[in-house]
Order: sequence, then C-alpha cells, then structure tokens
Amino acid sequence: ITYDLKPQPDLLLCQGSVSHLAQHKLRSKGISLILGVKAHILDAVERCTGGKILQSVDSIACPAQGEKGQVGLCRSFRVERSGSRSHVFIEGSSADRFSTVRLRGGEGLPPEDAAKFLTRAKHVLLWAIRLARHLQLESELLFELWCAPWPHTPPTLTDADAKAREGDDRGGDAVVA
Repeated sequence: ITYDLKPQPDLLLCQGSVSHLAQHKLRSKGISLILGVKAHILDAVERCTGGKILQSVDSIACPAQGEKGQVGLCRSFRVERSGSRSHVFIEGSSADRFSTVRLRGGEGLPPEDAAKFLTRAKHVLLWAIRLARHLQLESELLFELWCAPWPHTPPTLTDADAKAREGDDRGGDAVVA
C-alpha cells in the first residue's frame, strides 16, 4: 500500500479485509476504502471503469510487461445510507463501457404489485437497451457501407467537359444529369 500508484486512485474496493496500518496510510493519502465488496460487484466495477482487479499488493509494485493502467476512471463516486445499508454510486464512466442500472419504485403498493410493476419496468428497460444497441450497430454498418473512402480518385474535368457545363450551342443553360 505504500507504493506510489500513478495516477493515484481516490477509491479502493477490497473483497477482503485490510490491516489497520494500511487503512491509516490510505486515509493519510486521501484514498477512500470500501471493504467486503463481493466478487461479482468488483467485476462490474472493473468492466464499467476500465480498472483492473489486482490479486495482491505485490502486483501494484511489479506490473506485468506491457500491462496497461491499473486505475479505472469515473467522474464521481458517493456513498448513500438507507437504513442499515450503505450504497456506493460510481458515476460517469466512459460511454462505451457497460454499466449497472438499479430499478426502484412501487412505493405505496402491496409487495406483489410492486414486484409486478418493477418486472414490467425491467422488461421495458431491457427492450430499450436492445433497441439502442441495434441502432448503434445499424448506424455503424451504414457508415461503413456508404461512407467508406472512394476506391479511386474521382475523374477530373477536361476542357471539353467544362465548356459543356457552361452551356450548350443554343445559348441556354445546360442540364447535367
């Protein structure tokens, strides 16, 4: 933990525990620490931020040859407490990365109706996500098909073509098809 990370992270997520000495050193460097994070949540954060899950502290000091950065990027993070639970929100990762959506709602409804409401909302959200992805793929395909560079340079105008475009023998405007 005493190693200097470049760039220095603002937040570390750990699946296990961290010694009190290491926690103190992280706090003195201004690094927030979240303990007891489940493996599937670490995977989701890795996917969304572009960070890397490190198996041990030694891998910070000795990165593999040709390895990219280990620190993921996001715009902000915040912790909200609701009752006895705490929720961490990591926001603002790059647009091409996947993210997690948390659906809430159905307040004031019986539990069965609230579950049905959230199930319908989930189906609509999944449909909208699929639609957005298909639109993205279709626009990329159309761009590749129609906006590809020309296979050869366009022909240049000769003097005869230029005169023909200026007008025909009758003195009227030429129509170019």
